Amino acid sequence: IGSGWWNLIDFVRNACAFTAPVAGATGVNERPMRLVGLSFGWFLVLAAVAVAGRELLAPNAAVGYDLRPAGELWYRLAPGSLNLLQAIVERYIWPPLWDPGIVSILQLPALVVFAVPGIVLLILCFRRGGHRRKRWRFK
Repeated sequence: IGSGWWNLIDFVRNACAFTAPVAGATGVNERPMRLVGLSFGWFLVLAAVAVAGRELLAPNAAVGYDLRPAGELWYRLAPGSLNLLQAIVERYIWPPLWDPGIVSILQLPALVVFAVPGIVLLILCFRRGGHRRKRWRFK
């Protein structure tokens, strides 16, 4: 892995370890970025499970089970937003970002596009070590 990837991993780990008191928290420093990372990671994993369930329940008659690309799934859900994103990226951001970059991601199976980032987020944001939150006990 190149040094750029390690910098990205360090950035996500540091964001997940960000400690700032949350308004209304009672004596415990919550980690809001960790909670956001875990929530988004679980959302992506659940989306991957939904896509896998759809693939298993609706096989293609010609080839059996076929992993559909993420671009096809996005086009079936909202074709206008996919076309709008393409126009915005090509006109205002950087045209090569769309064709080799985003198009190659959209050609990957939707299961992979959802599962891999979700699992990576869960691994990076999951609390490590045996540290548990103290429970209040009545004496």
